[in-house]
Amino acid sequence: METRILLNNIYVYFICFTIFYPYVITSPFATGNQPGFMILAIISCVAIKKWPDYLVYLSTAAIFAFTLALFDLSFTALRACASYFVLPLTLAIIPKFIASYSAQFKRLLVFSIFLWLSLGLYQNYFDSYFLSEYISGGRTTAERGVFSFAPEPSYYGLTMVFYLLISAKLLSKRTNIIVIPLIIFQIVFLSKSFLAIASLIIIIGYYIIFVQKMVLIMGLLSLNLFLLLRYWSDYILYNYHSRYIKLLYMLIENPINLFKRDESGNDRIGHIFASFYGFLKDFGMPHGFSSYPAFIEQYIKILDFFSKNNYFTSGRIMSFYGTCLFELGIIGLLIIIAINKIIIFCTACNKEQRWFWLASLNSLLLLPIPLGSPLVGLMLATLIVTSKAQTRELSQNEKPPPENNLMP
Repeated sequence: METRILLNNIYVYFICFTIFYPYVITSPFATGNQPGFMILAIISCVAIKKWPDYLVYLSTAAIFAFTLALFDLSFTALRACASYFVLPLTLAIIPKFIASYSAQFKRLLVFSIFLWLSLGLYQNYFDSYFLSEYISGGRTTAERGVFSFAPEPSYYGLTMVFYLLISAKLLSKRTNIIVIPLIIFQIVFLSKSFLAIASLIIIIGYYIIFVQKMVLIMGLLSLNLFLLLRYWSDYILYNYHSRYIKLLYMLIENPINLFKRDESGNDRIGHIFASFYGFLKDFGMPHGFSSYPAFIEQYIKILDFFSKNNYFTSGRIMSFYGTCLFELGIIGLLIIIAINKIIIFCTACNKEQRWFWLASLNSLLLLPIPLGSPLVGLMLATLIVTSKAQTRELSQNEKPPPENNLMP
């Protein structure tokens, strides 16, 4: 009995370690994310008795990616191909994992938030590159924020945005009173990522519009904030020299300048545009895993807006949806369909939140979220588990909600 408890604890801690700290280096190979989770997930999939249709869609896309990789047996292609298996494997085991080990998972989630915060604080005040040798691609610059357990400040900030959504959905209100301010603190004051801060503001806006249904109030608040910042913009820029203040100034003066002058903004929007342009230009034909740099070079004149200042990088596509559509073509739509199908079904018990989750997750997945990150699957798994709990709570109604059949 004690041996079984010990093995269960090891299993729980190992799974949580791999999904909460995906960029910590645990292998000599440059995989970008931890391979341990995939290995354990593949073994766990043997016990799955039923495959919901969203898993069929995601698995079909992953198998298609594997087929494409067979025509390009480079390490880049194999690593990219492996990334397509992370989402279906995460959704195959994590919903049941959270449901079975709910209390332990929630405790480890809160502990993880504090650990990300602790490392971020240490890097911010003492050594900005502390533990960077143990984190895949850990890097920053003097004027940017810190990266904690992520490769760079933008990834740190976006990871915390996902933590915010997961915590808000999964943890109790009492716990979130403490946790959510700490997450927002990390986004704004430690990562200092304009992309993450903008995502946070947009998500709050979605919440006010779709959940609270205060469209007019949101519009008035936005207008007043814009006028206030416009009036004080010169004073703010002169007295505060942080990077995102400068970006905010650009946004107020002329929003186009945010993407023309800022290296990060130019690069991020450029990747979204280029990947979607490639998908539409070739009528949904797949491009595979190694053709993106050549595509950028070929159509550099069309992408001149994003490359005139030598900001546009042509290595890896920095957009979750853009990667799916450019590399897999029309088959990549299966991933987008599966994600949105999960969101729609999981909000059947609370339709006023449906548009919030659709808008929030689809907006985030346009951004540079790595395809191999388990955070996307973790967010969707959280929706599945919480919707299952809501279904049980409402089962006593005269007209019960549709049964949640999303659990593998």
